[in-house]
Amino acid sequence: MNNTAPPSTRAALDREQLTRLSMTEWATALREGRLTATECLELHLERIAQENPRLNAIVTLNPMAADDAAAADRAAAAGGPLGPLHGVPFTVKDTLATKGLRTTAGSPLLGDYVPEQSATAVRRLQEAGAVLLGKTNCSEFAVATHTSNPLFGDTWNPWDTGLTSGGSTGGDSAAVASGMSAFGLGTDFGGSIRWPAHCTGLASLRPTVGLVPETGLLPYVPPAVGESLPAPNSMSALHRLGTVAWLARSVDDLGVLLGVLAGTDGVDPSTRAGTGGRPNRVPGRDQLCLVRGRGHPPRPGRSGDCRPEGSRSPG
Repeated sequence: MNNTAPPSTRAALDREQLTRLSMTEWATALREGRLTATECLELHLERIAQENPRLNAIVTLNPMAADDAAAADRAAAAGGPLGPLHGVPFTVKDTLATKGLRTTAGSPLLGDYVPEQSATAVRRLQEAGAVLLGKTNCSEFAVATHTSNPLFGDTWNPWDTGLTSGGSTGGDSAAVASGMSAFGLGTDFGGSIRWPAHCTGLASLRPTVGLVPETGLLPYVPPAVGESLPAPNSMSALHRLGTVAWLARSVDDLGVLLGVLAGTDGVDPSTRAGTGGRPNRVPGRDQLCLVRGRGHPPRPGRSGDCRPEGSRSPG
């Protein structure tokens, strides 16, 4: 950064650079009290106001985000234990249920659907302290490699708005790559998290089927008022081959999120027991292999490379 720039320019550059921090860097800064959850939220909302009109990544903002950030600040001031994602802002693909917040899967059929409960994965992130910013655009019912749908239109790549941000989790891809969100929760069936991450230069993780519950992932028949979200259909190809997945700015972020998200919820019949993470612990790079369930520590000199000897190959 040019230190000879006017103070107002330096401040603007500093604020933009802050929105480029990784999720784990944000989490550390917030837990150490270097800024408040409210300040962090305001930075991201400024970035959304600046970037979203040209990218069309975030389609619904969470009106309770400011209240959630304020609650996080009160918890920090009280001196009690804080979750590993305390105050970190995130976005959610519009195929995952969010309590009190429109969830459409990009389809006019669900244009007015507002769930009464959140998907298990969304709830776990919030219980770990993360602040939900809003919902991101996706291809209709998550079935295309470019993010576009009849409700919200196209989402574009922040590095070149003439290019796609991928699909079907292209909204999260554009939001995180442009600094509007610290990380994005999405899904992956045939590349829906991996391809968008590739398009915008992010890290992504499609976990093994059965590690993270899919309860609250559309499509499902919306329950009647007062009823719980239905158990995923264990016989459908979507459920047997698809997963909840996520993208972020660093590989470290991916491992932390797996530790928070993994484990049975008692609803999804395909979720394996005994895979839950420790939501009060943020693992470092040296612990990522164990967090990912590989069952062995990294080899010397290969921190973070969790593949057994002889298994490394392109792709």
